[in-house]
Amino acid sequence: MDLLEEALLAGTPPATYETWLGCFEVMRKRRLRPEELALLKTGVCRDYAGAAPFFGEQLVKTVNAMLRRGTDAFLKDFETCSVFHDYGGFDRLCTALKNQVRASLFFTDLGFLSEELRTQLRASVESEAARFWRSVERSVYLQCCDGNPVAEELYETIRKVKLFPDHKKKNV
Repeated sequence: MDLLEEALLAGTPPATYETWLGCFEVMRKRRLRPEELALLKTGVCRDYAGAAPFFGEQLVKTVNAMLRRGTDAFLKDFETCSVFHDYGGFDRLCTALKNQVRASLFFTDLGFLSEELRTQLRASVESEAARFWRSVERSVYLQCCDGNPVAEELYETIRKVKLFPDHKKKNV
């Protein structure tokens, strides 16, 4: 049982820098269940004032790892679909990616973080996710140029996907 599972059983969100470090380590290693994310979002950091720069650094590393895990999983499954020109599970892939991107934004609910940090990190996540999605779109577009009729239909679907439907994007 890892730290997050123990916290979930106890119903105790992280409250110290040390506890958050343990949570971050778990978050870098595996995908979190919704109830774990919900618990983290209620966390505090009593010693944040003295640990703010270190906390921010670890938070950025964790968010990047979560986002990378989501994009890597998407690419792995998408490449398999592309090899066989079978995009029947594409909606499932998109849903999994959206869920992982949303999970990586867990920090937006942490009231003890400065608004500046939350805003900058959210903008960074959105920018990276948008850059990744544009590369997927370009890859499918190139398949269209090669005369792949299945890719043409998929391209139209990809253009409609919104990774951040509930948030207005600013210059992404």
